[in-house]
Amino acid sequence: MTKKNNVLKKTAAVLIAVFALLSIFPINVYAATKIDSHVMDPTVTAGQSFQITYWVNSTGYDFCGLDGKVVYDPSKLSFRSASAVNGFSMESKETTKGTVNISVSKAAGISNGNYMVLTFSVSSSFTSGSTSISLNPTSGTVMEGGSVKDISASEIRSGSSTVTVKTTTPSTPSTPSTTEPEPEKKSTDSTLKSLSITEGQLSPAFSPSITDYSASVPFDTASLTINAKTNHAKAKYSVSEYALTEGRSSDVVITVTAEDGIAMTAYTVKVTVEKGPNYIPSTNACLSDLSCSQGTLYPVFDKNNFRYTVKVPSDCESITFTAFPEEPEVAVCTVSGGDVLVIGDNLVTVTCTAEDETTANIYEINVIREGSPDYFASNSYINEISRRIRANESPVVMDMRNTPAALVPGDILTAMAGKNGMILNILTDRGSVSFKGEDMTGEISEKFYDITINRASNNSDDIKSKFNDYETDVICINCPIKLPGKAEFTAVTEFAPGAKVNIYVFDETAGSFLLAAKNKIVGQGGTVSFATDKGGEYVITTCSIKDAKDADILKLNRASSRFQLSRGLLFAAFAVCALIFTACGFIIGRITGRPKDDDWGEGFDDADEYDGNDEDSTSEGPSGDDPEPVANSPEIPDKYEAVTGENEEDDDTPLADSENGDEPDDNTVIDEYNDDEQEDKKPRGIFRFRRNNSRNIFGDNSDDKKFEEMLDDLAKYRKDKADKEQ
Repeated sequence: MTKKNNVLKKTAAVLIAVFALLSIFPINVYAATKIDSHVMDPTVTAGQSFQITYWVNSTGYDFCGLDGKVVYDPSKLSFRSASAVNGFSMESKETTKGTVNISVSKAAGISNGNYMVLTFSVSSSFTSGSTSISLNPTSGTVMEGGSVKDISASEIRSGSSTVTVKTTTPSTPSTPSTTEPEPEKKSTDSTLKSLSITEGQLSPAFSPSITDYSASVPFDTASLTINAKTNHAKAKYSVSEYALTEGRSSDVVITVTAEDGIAMTAYTVKVTVEKGPNYIPSTNACLSDLSCSQGTLYPVFDKNNFRYTVKVPSDCESITFTAFPEEPEVAVCTVSGGDVLVIGDNLVTVTCTAEDETTANIYEINVIREGSPDYFASNSYINEISRRIRANESPVVMDMRNTPAALVPGDILTAMAGKNGMILNILTDRGSVSFKGEDMTGEISEKFYDITINRASNNSDDIKSKFNDYETDVICINCPIKLPGKAEFTAVTEFAPGAKVNIYVFDETAGSFLLAAKNKIVGQGGTVSFATDKGGEYVITTCSIKDAKDADILKLNRASSRFQLSRGLLFAAFAVCALIFTACGFIIGRITGRPKDDDWGEGFDDADEYDGNDEDSTSEGPSGDDPEPVANSPEIPDKYEAVTGENEEDDDTPLADSENGDEPDDNTVIDEYNDDEQEDKKPRGIFRFRRNNSRNIFGDNSDDKKFEEMLDDLAKYRKDKADKEQ
């Protein structure tokens, strides 16, 4: 019993010691393995060539490729070749002796199987011992959630291959051994004796030592009949998966495995399917990826986004962009710009032209080369702006006129969101932008929003050519995505102050123009203001496009203006009612009771009837003539018309309703006091309303008239009346 208790005590003591050690030394947490790569360990002889096959096991992710380096001892081994298998494409280059850069990829990915074969040879001086061949991955890609995702080296498990070299000794006569004979040595021959395809001819002609071939097959070929024979009877071969598409090329890989199961040779045939008589060239002009030699592309590349920004340090004098089309076999990419960078903005364009040689996408990258440290808005300045917004100081002015790009941090817009009355005015080198807190209702997901206003864009010359008969200017707002709310943009243009213009946003996809604002009046210095919630190319012009559809921002502004208009009409209705009641009271008072003489001043009640024949009393204007005709405008195409503002709704200024109802004629007496029974009383005058009449008994009733001038008009009127009576 005592012995058993001692055992239990010792066991408990050991467990306590283990837990104590675990508490002192933390357990390392490793990243989850998303690529599990393996490699074989061959056994060879001096001077022999051999192959190493790399394969992956299932990790729950489809393996799409990796980049890295293969490292070996160049004093013992020599690198011969590298080839991809199982549908993978590959690039390899021995940069220095002992180091081979490799890159393998496949769009669809695989869950299990081979992906790469490397061929080495053993130095003749290395007669025995072992050496290693290591794969050091730097990054990889896997299929996750239906799309290809980048992963880091820490998520890749890669084995190291150990190459063992056996010593070969010459055979000498010996006495018969009583031990069991050694097993028969298996062949390492992994070459083909012959190779052909029924549907086409290989080029060059087959040779066991040549591993790369090409072939052309008819357009209606769906599959291949491969005729292969191994050089060694016990060697085996396998054919990779492939898909044949009209007008495209596919790699078909025949992998031969020697009898020993270690040595392998991969033969690749690039099969091109010819184009048939009804072949339709592809219109795919999209890129699958875009990379730069310096800086980081912002935002993250998306084939449907055509504008990007890259910041580079001041010592970067040039930059190189590499474009990868989605259809690399038929699409052509050209890069323009980036050879010489100036301080500030540099435009680089990447044009991807589809197989049809007509469809093309132009990707624009604004490369910003930094200047002095104060060339950009400092972090302390951004923090001060954020503090003022959080303190509800409004309006807040953010001066970014000395920066090449107006990049507004998303944190600032987040701080403004939902704050009624909060206004952020941003001054830029080419205009200004105003945000309101109540308009920040969308998702704020970006770290920065590029609201830079440029006076020119890639399409500006082409756009202006469509408006030859009209004054036209084009501005570009860099923001590649939709803003979290609308903002008021003010751009400096070449228009004269007072001109009336329309604003259209150019839809690159449809090649058409959408109405964003109309009947805008150009301000001092040629400034034009309009509201929008997205970037793009905006056309400011004096013409109207008759069939232009409304942009989404115009619909939003109209809905907002209707609410403001209805509220304004409510106040106007109250004012009109007050004026009507006042006028009615005045008229009733005049009818029911005559004021005393001293109420109107001496002699006022002796006024004669006003016959309305005053020369200046006309609704036609000062001279009574029709207004001057407007000068002839240039000939207007059917699609366009000049901006006049007539019979058109102004987005910003509600038009007054036209007058309704009948109105009395100028000579109609509304109220006349004439009592025949009281002959001692003189007529009190005639009161009437006259439409568009700019005069009354006091003369010109302009708002600019001062009260003293009105009294002078009254005295003149009374003197003229007295002269007539005499």
